[in-house]
Amino acid sequence: MAKPDIKVLPAEQLKEEMLTAAAQNRTSDIHIDPTNAFLLIRFRIDGVLSAWAQRHLLEHETLISHLKILSELDITQHNIPQEGHFVWTAQNLEDPSKSRAIDVRASFFPTVYGEAVVLRLFNRSDLLINLNEIGFNENNMRLVKELIYKPHGMVLVTGPAGSGKTTTLYSILSELASANRNIVTLEDPVEYYLDLVRQSQISPERDYTFAAGIRSVLRQDPDIMMVGEIRDFETTENAIRASLTGHMLLATLHTNSSIGTISRLLDMKVEKDLLAYSLSGVISQRLVRKICPDCRINYAPPAEILQQLEIKQGENFVRGRGCQTCLNTGFKGRIGIFEVLTVDDEIRRMIIDSAPIADLYAAARQKGLTSLREDGLQKIKSGITTPEEVLRLTL
Repeated sequence: MAKPDIKVLPAEQLKEEMLTAAAQNRTSDIHIDPTNAFLLIRFRIDGVLSAWAQRHLLEHETLISHLKILSELDITQHNIPQEGHFVWTAQNLEDPSKSRAIDVRASFFPTVYGEAVVLRLFNRSDLLINLNEIGFNENNMRLVKELIYKPHGMVLVTGPAGSGKTTTLYSILSELASANRNIVTLEDPVEYYLDLVRQSQISPERDYTFAAGIRSVLRQDPDIMMVGEIRDFETTENAIRASLTGHMLLATLHTNSSIGTISRLLDMKVEKDLLAYSLSGVISQRLVRKICPDCRINYAPPAEILQQLEIKQGENFVRGRGCQTCLNTGFKGRIGIFEVLTVDDEIRRMIIDSAPIADLYAAARQKGLTSLREDGLQKIKSGITTPEEVLRLTL
């Protein structure tokens, strides 16, 4: 492609225009990629990446240096990955009181054409969503509340990166927070400050890891502990032992399904007896895009889509036509689809007896486990999302 015929902007001006546009368009990540001909800037909006601008390559080096200075990183290093962060204020000129601080996490990565950057934007106010509003259906909400109000045990929130696990955890903590509970968290980073919750930022470079933090938290007389992410065997073992000593422990784990979480933990060499008696339940989730409320129209999805989802022809379906409100995508915002597994005596016995994962799943289904896809189908029928969207995320 030819070089874009544009005016070269100072780094500060380009950064301001880029971040302002990103904030206005509900962007979660900004990708800055040098190519052999131009600088490509893309926005990830509602989980989907699309181009925002092609800029002149002359802007690349100055923009990289500017972002590194803001992130307090070494501007002389170009051949190793670097990570940092800074705070940027999204101005509201009409009402300055509504200006908002956005945490920007910056990741610099060397490529053959120069350093690429991903800026992850955290608008802290977006992370705090009422537990009743994140997408649980009536049955799943009942199961979740039964899990989180138990006096002890481990509840895991699982899913791939970007599936909304942190938001779900914050919603649970907000539900549980009260003056008669001591709630302590270990996070990396602390993304939202919660009332009545003791939040702690881990620091691996100072040997303050999740695993070490759990041991310290136990001496803080906690009722509820939240561990931002279970990453290794030591953290898993400490978390399990904490949940077995009369504490409620909440954590996230990267797995693809609720039952798959059991397999993952066993693969991490967790003793099956400890796992069976510590794990209370698993909340597995994805985020699907919601149909834009301003341009909803009826439509007929392709037959192959309906066939893959096992939906009968002739039902009514809705999608967004595309408008200014939704940036012509047909979608605005996202909502969770969930699979909630509760570990009862039968599931516990099956784990101890090393039952195959397929048998565990069959037993959970008999007890009423709703799969991610089935929850997605409910949201299709309710006109919240589209068949294509559910199929994309539940293959």
